[in-house]
Amino acid sequence: MDSKTPAQVMAEHPYERWEIPDNYKKYLFAMRYVKMVQRNGVLLDGGWYYAPEMLAITGQRVEVRRGLDDAGTVHIFSLSDKRPLFDAICLEYSGDVQEDIARKNKLNKEKNALLKKYNKKKAEYDKESINTPAENYWRENQFIRNYGKRSQNENQTH
Repeated sequence: MDSKTPAQVMAEHPYERWEIPDNYKKYLFAMRYVKMVQRNGVLLDGGWYYAPEMLAITGQRVEVRRGLDDAGTVHIFSLSDKRPLFDAICLEYSGDVQEDIARKNKLNKEKNALLKKYNKKKAEYDKESINTPAENYWRENQFIRNYGKRSQNENQTH
């Protein structure tokens, strides 16, 4: 570079920059999924995305692109030629960002695991195979009282 800065070298060799049209910039930073279009839309992360145009392509596989800044809108592309077809919306995720969807899914998994654990313990309590702490305390007291009475009866017979 002959003791020149990168900026100076670039200034000497200008080139035409390729500009991306504004209507395509929204597709650049998007998560991509291949999904089947069903009668009630496309299911993605627990939310149904729908647009009236989906009726014409029900049963087909499409590429779904969801931007990172608004999880309520997805862009539907044809799978064969990657041509944008239309946008679909999900009111449940409208205004949310991608990170919030991942966080919600993680919290839902944790909630379901706790609920499963709770239901298992509840079933054990209902079968009376596990006693509550109060029941354990009462039984221990009964045992101590009965053991004490038995010891007094043994002492009286000797």
